[in-house]
Amino acid sequence: MINPFMPYENEHSARIRVPGIFNPKTFKRTEGGKAILPGSGLITIPKTISIIWAKIKGRDKQKDEPLVQALRFPVKNWTEAAAKKWLKDNKVKYLLFEKAKKN
Repeated sequence: MINPFMPYENEHSARIRVPGIFNPKTFKRTEGGKAILPGSGLITIPKTISIIWAKIKGRDKQKDEPLVQALRFPVKNWTEAAAKKWLKDNKVKYLLFEKAKKN
């Protein structure tokens, strides 16, 4: 399922997992932190990158841990090239990268 609101105007986005597998009521956003990402394992993400978290449908109880659905790179801090380089340097495997665009 592709989100019809992407690409975002002020953020580059790296989709890590397809949003349709997640319970939409469980999405949350943090600025940086530690996260387990495909390809890189547990890494520290800088505060200039937002992490979109959610819980998978059927595994969305309070005790269940959220997973990273996407990483967002604000254009005020990140160029498209710098965001892609950060992903590559940190060996992050992602499904789709979309640069920010005016809608």
